[in-house]
Amino acid sequence: MTTGERAKLARGVELLDDCRSIVVEICRDPNAAAKLAKDYEQIQDDLRDLLSELDEDTEDVLPWRDVWHLLEITTGTEDEALAKFNAVVGDHQALFSGIQRAGPQWELEFYEEAGRHPVVEWAKKLPKSRRASLFVALERILAYDGPEVANNSSRGRRLGRGLYEFKIGLCAAQTADLFPGRDGGTEPEGSAKERTCLRVFFAVDNGRLLLLLAGYDKGADDGRRRQAQEIEIARRRLAMHHERR
Repeated sequence: MTTGERAKLARGVELLDDCRSIVVEICRDPNAAAKLAKDYEQIQDDLRDLLSELDEDTEDVLPWRDVWHLLEITTGTEDEALAKFNAVVGDHQALFSGIQRAGPQWELEFYEEAGRHPVVEWAKKLPKSRRASLFVALERILAYDGPEVANNSSRGRRLGRGLYEFKIGLCAAQTADLFPGRDGGTEPEGSAKERTCLRVFFAVDNGRLLLLLAGYDKGADDGRRRQAQEIEIARRRLAMHHERR
């Protein structure tokens, strides 16, 4: 699979994610439909263009004609609405997630310092469901997409000098639903209602290896100072890793 093909599939996953965000927002506030109408229409157009480029059928990309039609599935809870959405777009999700059939593309390694693995120690202190969200995301997103997560601003960003930030905003079950063919060793669990906002900082090391340097729960501490501190810790550890090589 070429880089261009991978980018198109990743874009398809991103567009469906954007639509899921609209579903959730309307569940929380039905009056938001008016301001989201143009966004939904643009997603429909972008999906048609993308499927056309992939030589796929462009009819009924999303079966809901417009955002008002989408209101039909947002009358219950967020979990119920997302379940209905996922059931309907399953074929397209499988198509866009087709990259997963090749298996994980990247090997993940936890940074080690004086016999300790700081990211593992941090993960063990997380509540069980949040820890599952972390490892399911690492296994089913980062291990497959690697640094390309930075191509989707909701999943990551480039911090410069070889450092990347991986953003985890979904619970384990939601991630598993998004990538049904991607396997991992962690059992998905947790409710879509649970707020997840984790960050992991990593770098590419030695070909197809990703070095996991640092992580923290941004949902528990959303301050800029904490973010800057964690980035600095990751940079220091990366520098130490390079010095030891």
